[in-house]
Amino acid sequence: MNDFVPRGDTQLLVWLENLSAKLGDYGKSLGLSATEIAIAQKGCSDLGKSIKNDEQKRKEWLAAVDTTQQLKQTTVAALRTTIARIKVSPSFTAALGKEMGVTRSSSLAAQPAAIDNAKPKIQVDAIAGRIRLKFTRKPFDGINIYTRKQGEGTWRFLARVTQSPYTDPTPLTTANIAEIREYQALGVRKDQEVGQPSNIVVAPLRD
Repeated sequence: MNDFVPRGDTQLLVWLENLSAKLGDYGKSLGLSATEIAIAQKGCSDLGKSIKNDEQKRKEWLAAVDTTQQLKQTTVAALRTTIARIKVSPSFTAALGKEMGVTRSSSLAAQPAAIDNAKPKIQVDAIAGRIRLKFTRKPFDGINIYTRKQGEGTWRFLARVTQSPYTDPTPLTTANIAEIREYQALGVRKDQEVGQPSNIVVAPLRD
C-alpha cells in the first residue's frame, strides 16, 4: 500500500520538519485548534530528535566497534611477540605455559596442521533488505564474521556465530542509498581465532 509517510529516516526527518512548519502556517485555517497544532508539532519535534539521537548512537557504536577491533589486532600482535620471548626463556615450562594460557590445549594440538590450514566457507545473499550469510562451521566451534563497505580499508567485527544462517542486522549507512558490503570470516575453537581467513564475499544492500 502506498503511504505518504516516508519509511527511511532521512526522508522522514525532512517530512516531519516540513509538516511541523506547514501546520504552523495553515493549521488554524484548516480547522485545528492551537492546542492540536502544538501537540502535533511537539510530536514531530520529539520523533525527529529521537531519530537524530538514534543515528548519533549508531555512529558512536560503529566507531567504538572499529576502535576495539583495531586495538585487538595491534594488542594481540604485541602480546604474541612478548609471549614468544617468554617461551624461549630457560625458566619457561609446559606447566607454566598452561597456567598462563599461552600454550595450545590438547584438543587443538592434536591436529595443528589441519586447524592451521582450515578456513571457513561462507556465502551471502540479500533477502528483504538484509544480508544473510550461510557458512560451513566444521572443523571450528563457530566463526567470527567481519564486514566493511566496499572501498573501505578497515574490517569491522560483526558477530561470533555458531549456527548457519546468520542475518546481518546492520542498517544502511545512509537510508535509501544502496551500498555494497564485503564479508570475511575466521574460524574459532576454544574461544580462539584459528586457521585461515575465508574468501571475501560481496553482496548489495538496499532498502
